[in-house]
Amino acid sequence: MEKTYELLLGPSQDGLPGPHYQCCQQIRHGQYSHWPIATGCIAEQVFDGRYAYLYYYEYWLEHPTTIPIKANKGDLHLIYAMATTGINSFSIATSRTYQLSAHQGAYLYLPAGSYSLQFATGHHILVGFIIDTGIFRPPADRRFAFLAPLVQAKKTTTVQDIPPVRFHIAPPVIGYIRLLFERLNPYTLDNEYILLQHLVFLINLTRFRLVQEDGSDDKQDWAFRTHKLLRRLVAQQGAQARFQDLAQILGLPLPHLRRLYKARYGISLRQYRNQLLLDVIEEVLPLNDKLLQSADQVGFSGVNEMNRFIRNQTGLTAFTLKNRLMNK
Repeated sequence: MEKTYELLLGPSQDGLPGPHYQCCQQIRHGQYSHWPIATGCIAEQVFDGRYAYLYYYEYWLEHPTTIPIKANKGDLHLIYAMATTGINSFSIATSRTYQLSAHQGAYLYLPAGSYSLQFATGHHILVGFIIDTGIFRPPADRRFAFLAPLVQAKKTTTVQDIPPVRFHIAPPVIGYIRLLFERLNPYTLDNEYILLQHLVFLINLTRFRLVQEDGSDDKQDWAFRTHKLLRRLVAQQGAQARFQDLAQILGLPLPHLRRLYKARYGISLRQYRNQLLLDVIEEVLPLNDKLLQSADQVGFSGVNEMNRFIRNQTGLTAFTLKNRLMNK
């Protein structure tokens, strides 16, 4: 997917900035560049996933700074303002000024034109995606009605400013973004879908609360968050969903999560994960002509692996289960 904007700062320098300006996060296999400027330094990391474009900017600013940007065409962005020591807020100046504070995210449509990013003194991190609006197609788009004005603006290439859709960045979201940076790899055959898969999951995360607004550390609340997030992970990644990822996203040790979950729901995390995965398999099997297609879609390495899982859970072969589902 093409990069449709540019920072008007002149030629950049390849690679990450020197030791004085160390990036907090590094995108695996990302493209790196930076700009030394009069008020500090700006680092850029980008990753092109074909169906989505990821960008990461880190700013070390000794004075308030305005950064000019040119959008070459209108696009829909998903932006996260990641907090670090000393971060204040930034704003995007168009015909209106949209301000985004630390721990806030936003869906934002930027028409083609000239803009400026306005930063206070401090250390700032922005992570964002350029979104292909083709992912919001019927019937799934009904779940994202809150984005309809922005999606429509992108599809019609309107030149009008559309108010952004803001949301709070829960700690599990930051955990998942860090996990995303570690997983990206352009050398795998399914690379073009990897970033899209992560993006869809992040979009889904904005549809429900993962943490209590009062910051409660209630054990049952943690178990409930684990329950919801595991549902999302299995729906998104199928057999590739890992418990360690769940623990990393939520920021708790896996043995602790297992105990909290078992105490709340009376079954183990693995038992619930297997229930969820079987539900996904039963939904997918009737839709494909070949078992190999279903195995690949659900995240198994092949038909044999899927067949072993189904037999362990139901006593049936994948072929028998498929026939039963199709004859209902």
